[in-house]
Amino acid sequence: MKFNLNSFLLATSTALDHAEEEIMHITTHHSKRCAYISLRIGIELGLSEEECFDLCSLALMHDNGVTQAFYNQNWLEAGEKKSLEIMEKLVDHCKIGEKNVRNFPFLTSPKNVILYHHEYLNGSGLYGLEEGDIPIMSQVICFADDIDMKFDLLDSSITALNGINTYAKENKGNLYHEEIVEAFLRLSSKISFWRDLNDENILNSVERYLPVIDSTIELKDLLSISSVFSNIIDSKSKFTALHSNELTSKAKMVTEYFGWDERKSVFFQVAANLHDIGKLSTPRSILEKNGPLSKSEFEIVKEHAYLAHMILKAIDGFEQIHEWASAHHERNDGSGYPFGMKEEELSFEAKILACLDMYQALVETRPYRAAMSHENAMIVIYEQVPRNLFEEAIVDLIAEIFAAEAA
Repeated sequence: MKFNLNSFLLATSTALDHAEEEIMHITTHHSKRCAYISLRIGIELGLSEEECFDLCSLALMHDNGVTQAFYNQNWLEAGEKKSLEIMEKLVDHCKIGEKNVRNFPFLTSPKNVILYHHEYLNGSGLYGLEEGDIPIMSQVICFADDIDMKFDLLDSSITALNGINTYAKENKGNLYHEEIVEAFLRLSSKISFWRDLNDENILNSVERYLPVIDSTIELKDLLSISSVFSNIIDSKSKFTALHSNELTSKAKMVTEYFGWDERKSVFFQVAANLHDIGKLSTPRSILEKNGPLSKSEFEIVKEHAYLAHMILKAIDGFEQIHEWASAHHERNDGSGYPFGMKEEELSFEAKILACLDMYQALVETRPYRAAMSHENAMIVIYEQVPRNLFEEAIVDLIAEIFAAEAA
């Protein structure tokens, strides 16, 4: 199938930025600014279009392991807030990030770029590598990452720009490769470069310079790509550590039950993988609250479905996936969210995914209750039928398909 990697990357990078903003309280659009600087430097260095595409992709995803690494440290339980600069010194986030992208369809087969994106020429990085052992893409991303972290790139005053340029010159040949710094200094002399980094311009700026890649990929590869992000989504909380993956496994069983063709089957599984992508913006303190949510907390939770809608809507070719995934909290009587759609507005597939999502949530442990058995979960779901939340025929299907698995 034809697949536009550009729109997928730019849309999903919004979710990654949300995750970093919550954990680190950093400025918005960090990954996009890092990607823009990296991409412009790559073009200056004469990298091929394919190399520039991979460089930008890796820069957009360079901190994809931060969420899991942060929560592995249990810092939230300790009530600590860590800056991104401290977090990025954790080797774990590099290892996790590299592992997460191993199935992404890069064009030039880059290796260990995210793993080594905190290495410096003088050997002072996390792994102590020196110039000859550090991938060039890692070096570019490291420089771009540091520039955005150490300076306020939205301040384009003469004093601010002089400070950035002075830092780059002082560390040329020591921390950063000379050619990378020289390329940056050439870009830095153009006012358009700095205006492109503004919040209101950054998305269009990346899109403008990113080579257009319309790939023809196998359907199974699309599923692998979506799995990259489902792993990141699930790492947000220990209570949802397997939610998207388990939902996708059950979604596959549903497609096999109906005998759907490969395209529809994969699309339905991708929708399951990405249905909760908006939860990267939901505070973990709410996701793991040991008790009922307040009205205001529930309103915050409901935002994740709308964010999923906005992200998936922006991906070319994802029309069906967007429709099914963004409706996973809609209900037949119109009481669901984010749009309050009613039975006649919801497709059969969207209704199944919504019911399946509730079933998966019930059979998982939550901070306020133990995991339910198949039988008890079905009792709860059947209680929704008289209230016109789910159709009885769809609930019957869920009961039938998963009864054998639960036995």
